[in-house]
Amino acid sequence: MSDAEVAKLKEGKYTAALLWHTSSDFVNAVTAGAKDEFARLGIAVVAQTDAGFDAAKQKSDVETILAKKPSAILALPLDPVTGRRSVQAGRRLWRQDRIVVEQAEGLRPRQGLCRDRHG
Repeated sequence: MSDAEVAKLKEGKYTAALLWHTSSDFVNAVTAGAKDEFARLGIAVVAQTDAGFDAAKQKSDVETILAKKPSAILALPLDPVTGRRSVQAGRRLWRQDRIVVEQAEGLRPRQGLCRDRHG
């Protein structure tokens, strides 16, 4: 990104939330990288969750995160409903696993970040 593009992002006062399926060394590394890049771009991280591989908890986490109205959500949804709920609420959702999301939801994610199959 150019300096002008970064400056424009910083002016937007954007926010992000991290909606994780579990904790692991992999998730911790993705979180650290995302937070570093968000900080560089002036994007505040307003929430971070860990569902502990519990789809019901992640569904609750989505509702909690949506109440904070983040501009974007970086996530690895455990089920199709979780991801769909975020999109229906008007949030941009960046999914961590492109293949599962396309098969499960029939939607094309905005960006495939990486592939991690359960840590």
